[in-house]
Amino acid sequence: MGRLAGKVAIITGAGRGIGRAMARRFAAEGAKVAVTSFTHENAVSLARELNEAHGGHTALAIRCDVGEEADIAQAVAHTAEVFGTIDIVCNNAFELASAAKSVLGTSEADFNRQMITGPLAALRMMQAVYPFMEGRDGRILNFGSAAAIEGTMGMAPYNMAKEAIRGLTRTAAREWGDKRITVNALMPVALTESFQNALDQGLAQVAPSPVPRMGDLDKDIVPVALFLVSPEAGYVTGYSWFADGGLKMDAGR
Repeated sequence: MGRLAGKVAIITGAGRGIGRAMARRFAAEGAKVAVTSFTHENAVSLARELNEAHGGHTALAIRCDVGEEADIAQAVAHTAEVFGTIDIVCNNAFELASAAKSVLGTSEADFNRQMITGPLAALRMMQAVYPFMEGRDGRILNFGSAAAIEGTMGMAPYNMAKEAIRGLTRTAAREWGDKRITVNALMPVALTESFQNALDQGLAQVAPSPVPRMGDLDKDIVPVALFLVSPEAGYVTGYSWFADGGLKMDAGR
């Protein structure tokens, strides 16, 4: 039996990167996984892969734009209908199109889109799954950013939205702790497709860290996520977890 045997997870942005890696590992650990992605073909492909690898009724593909409240509600309802309940949510999806703007260059539209697909999307998802998690050892994992903590120049709307997610995480952890729901944030540093694109465009750089390499999704990032959504993490809530090779150790104090 895997560490997530009998659990049902929704992972947003599961079509690629960290979301896809989490979906693969969670399914291998026994979870039923709702694979949501803005690009439906990516969700379908991954769900097919997981069902072939783990025996049929393992993964569900859902097209979901987290910027649309109706899509989030439909994803939650469909997951519960097919799998019976929801135990785990990973709010991983985030639109990056308007992320790279300076303070002076940030428009209200840029700000709104980052907030809608970031903290507002996480809030809507958390509110939607709450009835399934209350009193049932629910696990919510949100995603912050080392860039936001650093205040990386040229990323004003992204940084604001990512730090808002951490504020939401701490507030929900306090309000829902006695409901047996944990809420944590993960701050990963790994060479994902999105990060590589940012590097190619000059929007990011590889900063030196005590562990002198970029994180590997499967070996370095997903195991931390797995712990935080597992039964073993029932006494861990409200924290920002840094899987970054020590890059932001001062911020983690």
